[in-house]
Amino acid sequence: METRLFLSGLRLPVRIGWTPEERSRPQTVVLEVEIGFRYEEDRGLAGTVDYGGLVEALGDLRGREFALLEEMAAAAADLVIGFSPRVMRVRVRAGKVDPPLPLPLRMASVEVERVRDA
Repeated sequence: METRLFLSGLRLPVRIGWTPEERSRPQTVVLEVEIGFRYEEDRGLAGTVDYGGLVEALGDLRGREFALLEEMAAAAADLVIGFSPRVMRVRVRAGKVDPPLPLPLRMASVEVERVRDA
């Protein structure tokens, strides 16, 4: 049976953008993460996904540079799949807050999904 874990509103300052100028300073990216995993009731923390540790691991994305939002979302999804053998699938939505565009836009987002090979 699959259990789902949701991590909502993880805000990360990331150097992201197509041009070097856009990547010259960090921009805020918000991650929404949905994880499907195998939960074992009688094993305590060992039977679940340590979301505190996972949030710390996702925080490591702050030290990387990305040209595209799609690249960052894919990197986050790959990180989650690799975080624990319990993780069966993950969906990551990454949104760039107030992207530098000629018209006001609150957020531009992409969504990436990964499924662990059987």
